[in-house]
Amino acid sequence: MLMTLLGLDSSKEQFAEFAYSQAEDIIKNHCRIGNIPAELKNVALSMAMDLYRAQNLGDEAPALGSVKTITEGEASVAFRSAAGSTDERYAENPGVTFLKNYEKQLERFRKPGW
Repeated sequence: MLMTLLGLDSSKEQFAEFAYSQAEDIIKNHCRIGNIPAELKNVALSMAMDLYRAQNLGDEAPALGSVKTITEGEASVAFRSAAGSTDERYAENPGVTFLKNYEKQLERFRKPGW
């Protein structure tokens, strides 16, 4: 289903599976559970879509950072480097920032820990 939602062909299947596996791991670790409940399957799919896009999975070209400058005369656009710390890249990427919004949906399923 993730492949269809992302509009991917079969050549990108491994990347989609990796993103979904990451989403499942995030949910399991955050909620301290062994299996994803049915009520969180769509959340896992949404997270996987965001992770796939945010991490630029399946794209052979290096990820571009956010727009740094725009010049209108002779039309040019400069981008910040996507290299750097993970936190810096995530801070510039709205897809990853959006992941933080899943916490409220996951709290309902979180088991108490130590």
